[in-house]
Amino acid sequence: MEMDAPASVYLPGLRGVVLPGSPTPTIRHLLEHTSGLAVEEGALVARTPPGLRYLYWNAGYDLLADAAEQASGISFEDLVETRVLAPHGLEGVRFCSRDLPGLGRGSGGLCATRSDMEKLATGLLIRWTDEAGGAAGLLCFTPGFDEQGRLLWLRQAGSAPGAGGELVLFPQQRTAVVILTDVRYLPPLFDEVWRALFRRLGLPRTDFNPPRPPALDSRDLAGTYRQPGTEDLLVFVPDSEGTLTICTEGGEAIPLARIDETRFAPRSRREDRVLLDALARARAVEVIEFLPDGTQPAGCLYGGRYFERLIP
Repeated sequence: MEMDAPASVYLPGLRGVVLPGSPTPTIRHLLEHTSGLAVEEGALVARTPPGLRYLYWNAGYDLLADAAEQASGISFEDLVETRVLAPHGLEGVRFCSRDLPGLGRGSGGLCATRSDMEKLATGLLIRWTDEAGGAAGLLCFTPGFDEQGRLLWLRQAGSAPGAGGELVLFPQQRTAVVILTDVRYLPPLFDEVWRALFRRLGLPRTDFNPPRPPALDSRDLAGTYRQPGTEDLLVFVPDSEGTLTICTEGGEAIPLARIDETRFAPRSRREDRVLLDALARARAVEVIEFLPDGTQPAGCLYGGRYFERLIP
């Protein structure tokens, strides 16, 4: 299976799921959670062009399982058994019952013993060393960085009713941590474990977030944006305070305040940034999110719709 081939080569159903003028996402986009796809009301839709935005999406890995079957002619379960588990001696790993709710296919559904998790962790650390500190092949892990942008750890977690697990790799310390629980795994419940772990390794406490893009200058965001396939326009104008004002289709001008590196919200909202961020994630506040392509915006999300930037 070619990493940079359009995913529609293996998944014909994706051929029509693109924004006007946008390419089809590739296998690499699905692996990196940057496909721009989403499921809305049971249907697969394109929210943004591929490659512009990181959004963790389990369903992308379920699509990858289907693509692997199409490319190999072998069931996904047999592929995992014969090409991953058996060659690495992971004898205690098995597919869990499909009757359990919330289990994916490519995104989950495997159960493992502690010894198998230790074997997996050791193998991944050796691979990291062999690749001279590169994260190639570890795309499904969420990375943690310090304030200088240096990689501290790679983390992946999973859970099912009555069980949960987590694997965290600390490549520079050649250390891996495996956590297995008999409850559905929720990171906030284990905060004290993490604080003790980071103290022991002498590492700063960091959040489980992918690296954020560099902050976009308000002046670079100014311009006209159009929803593909329509005539709907948004106009952003920098103001004297160095932030933005949005002029919507109805002619209303709304001053904006910055939430973080790429997102803005109406300045009339008086909440602090932490609360505003929570409201934004819950879609309780209309947020404008600019999607960078390098150091310039390629477009933005507003009201759940994508608008591409029109370059004069």
